[in-house]
Amino acid sequence: MIFLFENYSNPFNTLTSIKYLIAKAGHVELKVCNLSGQLINTVVDRQEKAGSHVVEWDGRDDEGKQVSSGIYFYCLKAGAYKGIKKRVVSR
Repeated sequence: MIFLFENYSNPFNTLTSIKYLIAKAGHVELKVCNLSGQLINTVVDRQEKAGSHVVEWDGRDDEGKQVSSGIYFYCLKAGAYKGIKKRVVSR
């Protein structure tokens, strides 16, 4: 079982927490993309142990710049599972 939860808080302006659950250890990717599908930030790209995990995203891109207000998607890939949720950045 793998599950991607809604981020908290949504909308957010400085920091949001993203929780996901994976049933067995493996490689996990969690990425943030804009409405055009362009990669904004790679939040997680590593081996993870089975269980519940929480990561934080500070609303910055991979270069450390704050993203503008708008709608973004966070995408979790773990094994064959792919999950997508929407978040709103409000500055």
